[in-house]
Amino acid sequence: MNKDFGIFLSLRRVTVVALSLVSLSAAWATPPSSRDATEASIRALHSQMIEAYNRGDAAGAASTFAPEGTLITGDATRYVTPLEIERYLSRLLAKLPKGTRFIATVTDVRFVGRDMVVLTSEGGWLYPGETAVSDKNQGIQTLVALRHKGVWRAVLFQRTRKPASSPTIK
Repeated sequence: MNKDFGIFLSLRRVTVVALSLVSLSAAWATPPSSRDATEASIRALHSQMIEAYNRGDAAGAASTFAPEGTLITGDATRYVTPLEIERYLSRLLAKLPKGTRFIATVTDVRFVGRDMVVLTSEGGWLYPGETAVSDKNQGIQTLVALRHKGVWRAVLFQRTRKPASSPTIK
């Protein structure tokens, strides 16, 4: 390996680590009361998205996204911009049985910096007559939110389906 290229790779690694530490130190430097308020805002954004969807309001759910926001579905289809996201959600709402709701429980909120947060949740579709989300409808959702001019918007919402339970091997 060329010595200059090796030095370049080393400097690149150091830069990545340094930028990561700067980002983390900025998040850690946020006063606890501000962190609590920010976390409440992020949870509210998540709730707003899900409540709009459960009302059958595709436009309301899509309005929680930033102009460049992205939705990645459980089958890995990508929709970019609130307009594309609204069209997808409208089709999905029309396809699912009336009364189907999306249930999600927040499992983690992580501060990436003062203006970026990652929220994860678990849950899925609860069909009419069900009392719990079935294994086949379970998933993990990741919401990445960015604050711009004091307003939080989703820049990424990604759902990953959980694999169906496999039989226990003895």
